Amino acid sequence: MLSNKQPRRLFDLLMTYKERDVCEVPGIGNRLHDYLTDYYGFRQEILALESQMLLAIGTMVRVRIAESWHIYLGYVIARFAGAAGNTVNADDKLLVMITDANRGANRRSCEALALPN
Repeated sequence: MLSNKQPRRLFDLLMTYKERDVCEVPGIGNRLHDYLTDYYGFRQEILALESQMLLAIGTMVRVRIAESWHIYLGYVIARFAGAAGNTVNADDKLLVMITDANRGANRRSCEALALPN
């Protein structure tokens, strides 16, 4: 979904080393360590937001299989990013649910997914 994968790649690379070793990189160790902890915090916040959005989606759709709500989430993100409903690049699983997702999107505004801070 995102085109710039470098922040995640750097995080994944840094995670392969011990925290102590990251800190000891000459000249930039402290900055790398700060990046590592900041990106970890960012990922935790994104996971919490995703969980809240999935629960909200679950209350809006007919599908009762929680794992399927991830497909809806991908669709919702694409729509909120400005993609028209008929232009979202979808695989077969998503196409099965698009009608239901559009029905939900038409009945509820984006504010229905507004989550508390």
